[in-house]
Amino acid sequence: MNDDKLTAGSPPGDGHAEKQRQPQVSHLSRLPPLSGVGLESHLLERALFMANCGVLITDAVPKQNYILFANPRFERMTGYTLGEVLGQNCRFLQGPDTDSATLQEIRKALIAERECRVVIRNYRKDGSAFWNELAISPVRDEAGQLTHFLGIQLDVSDRRLSEEEAGKARLLADGIVETLREPLAVLDGDLRVVSINQAFRESFQVTDLETSGQLFYRLGNGQWDIPPLRHLLEEVLPANKSFRDFEVSHDFPAIGTRTMLLNGRRLETDDGLPNLILLAFQDVTDNRRGLEAVLRLQNEQAATTLRQRNFLREILQSVTEGRLQLCDSAEQLPPQLPACGEPVPLTDPSALRTMRLRIREATRAAGFPEERQADAETSVAEAAMNAVLHGGGGVGQVCTDTDSGVVQVLIQDQGKGIPEESLHRATLERGWTTAGTLGHGFWLVLSTCDRVFLLTGSEGTTLILEHEKTPAPPPWVTA
Repeated sequence: MNDDKLTAGSPPGDGHAEKQRQPQVSHLSRLPPLSGVGLESHLLERALFMANCGVLITDAVPKQNYILFANPRFERMTGYTLGEVLGQNCRFLQGPDTDSATLQEIRKALIAERECRVVIRNYRKDGSAFWNELAISPVRDEAGQLTHFLGIQLDVSDRRLSEEEAGKARLLADGIVETLREPLAVLDGDLRVVSINQAFRESFQVTDLETSGQLFYRLGNGQWDIPPLRHLLEEVLPANKSFRDFEVSHDFPAIGTRTMLLNGRRLETDDGLPNLILLAFQDVTDNRRGLEAVLRLQNEQAATTLRQRNFLREILQSVTEGRLQLCDSAEQLPPQLPACGEPVPLTDPSALRTMRLRIREATRAAGFPEERQADAETSVAEAAMNAVLHGGGGVGQVCTDTDSGVVQVLIQDQGKGIPEESLHRATLERGWTTAGTLGHGFWLVLSTCDRVFLLTGSEGTTLILEHEKTPAPPPWVTA
């Protein structure tokens, strides 16, 4: 076969084929009969003309292989007419990007008189390139002698472009996967490892050779052979396509005890390729250890705060001879006694007069001595004034139990409350809670009540004052 090449799109016959080697055969009637076909020649010719692929028949003369027949599909595929190609060698389809190794493969097949199938880059008459899937078969006569070559051609440019685009996409995906910091593994439908990324190799200290093609469960001496994970991969994943944050704690041979979160997704393809499974691994060991340390610290801080508050409660009780009860919740407050009238809104100083009148009526009804009545009025006035001036408003309620001789005052406000670190000063230091006013503050309330229950926090303060007709003896007397 002549190795000379034509420039892409050059019309055949322009200085490359002499007139004497153009027999101008255009149909099959001039070809030797095909033994054993059992069909009339005109029917066979019509079938080749109607074929949906390009068909060429050439002679079998070495280094010539001139075209004796070309069907209409070949004409449409290449842009050359039958008259332009008859008597020519197929080299006119070659161009600058035609692969020389593929051409050599074709030459060897022709010399060896054997079949050949290749995909080659050819060029149309207008110079445009296309990918040609070419199948060459030798044709022999009844005696087994080679007489012709049959070439079947398919334009596979679209398929080749799709393959190239898919290849680029795979390269891009592989590049992204390799740069991810989290370990990733790709499995096939049988749960065998297709590939792993660099982070997986480094994290679990394995190589591609050790993992490729291996069952995922057998990696690392079976370290992933975990029944719940098997259930996810074999049953949940096929039905749901994905799972997230499956936790695995394991003593890995190379890296020690680690806690991993696994995400899995089944990747379905539309191009007939096998489905794949993507597994992503996140090492949360340090995060979990850090979280455990934070929780321990929080628990220790909570325990310390509780101890400090209990200590403060005991100190306040001791210093006030049991009169002040520091409460942590509403459940620790005493039950409310029957109310004496409607609640009094503590929105302005005029409410102080109403509260004084209410406590005066209640203490008189309970039979309080005048001195005890005065103490009750003083404590109520101080507490109500604090709610009006510093508590953002609130309500006051006077209650009494005439049978037991106990008068109770409930005062609630929506202020910011007394900070924990200031409770000792607010309750014991004279004038601290009423600084800038003429009041004496919480200290005076404690001095004129039998019992004070205090629940304070960021959502406000609840204060319950209790007075008895006859003062109770000091704790050390009844102890």
